[in-house]
Amino acid sequence: MTTDGSLVAGRFRLEDELGRGGAGVVYRALDSLTGTRVALKLLDSGDGIDIERLLVEGRLLARVSHPNVVRVVASGIQENGQPFLAMEWLDGVDLSTYQRGEPIPLLTSILIAAQLADSLAAVHAQGIVHRDVKPANIRIIEDFAHPIAKLIDFGVATGPGEVDYAGDSLIGTPAYMSPEQARREGRIDRRADLYSLGATLFEMIAGRTPHVGTTPIAVLARVATDVAPRISHFYPDAPPKLEQLLSELLALDGEARPYDASEVAMRLRAIAEDLPLHLNIARASERQLASEPTSVARSVGGSRLVTTVVGLQIPKGAARARMLTFMRSRGAEAME
Repeated sequence: MTTDGSLVAGRFRLEDELGRGGAGVVYRALDSLTGTRVALKLLDSGDGIDIERLLVEGRLLARVSHPNVVRVVASGIQENGQPFLAMEWLDGVDLSTYQRGEPIPLLTSILIAAQLADSLAAVHAQGIVHRDVKPANIRIIEDFAHPIAKLIDFGVATGPGEVDYAGDSLIGTPAYMSPEQARREGRIDRRADLYSLGATLFEMIAGRTPHVGTTPIAVLARVATDVAPRISHFYPDAPPKLEQLLSELLALDGEARPYDASEVAMRLRAIAEDLPLHLNIARASERQLASEPTSVARSVGGSRLVTTVVGLQIPKGAARARMLTFMRSRGAEAME
């Protein structure tokens, strides 16, 4: 596929290649029907299974309408038999890039996680399991007052009535996949996504994932068998309720984890509301990072074994004051 100006599906004009993985390529494209830009996923190569996966991704995304989930614009099959998936254009960066710049304040980490829990609640309500929640699949859009998180990349998701083309393959990304995924235990349900949410929140706070290793296999072995460390080991001032919630989300046994993402979102916002003011200021010295390099957790633990391409409201009262403090710490000018 080339960016020669020809229209894809009689509608989308390719502009730039943004990235590729496996058999898929994502382009920035102009929607000639609306005049807006989209992210357009096409197959550069691939067999019938790759075609079906992309079609399934389009159908699953079409079932979900939520401000924290990427919106599908159009999907289907071109005249040449190749599938396409057009999604809303999202500015910003993925969470893995966003958190490399500087430590994310605790309040911001918690509120990003609450948005992700909201997105998962909407996804799970449609019977969909994402199976690869991780920072690289979370888009962060900088707003005037707060970052907005969007869940993207449903390339390995499953849903009702859809065939799971992964077969016996190991699905997910080692550092963020649930123990039952690492152990390949039967049907994976929504609690696997909540484990991945917990691992993502843990990394935002601690600067590393719960389990790290020198190879993906080493990470998998730890995920499958080891109890996750307590967040207070890396962030001593973590509120007890936050530590308890993370311990539940990262439980080895899926039955011990929360089942309802909406409940998780409510608990996260309650923790944010009660957060002491001094914990909202971004200070690298507050973090006691693990002895293993962060790069190990992100580059080795973060590799995806099955490769595919790809509104938060400001609280009132004391919580608003804390958010304004955070904004000032990032150099933003806030309106009182």
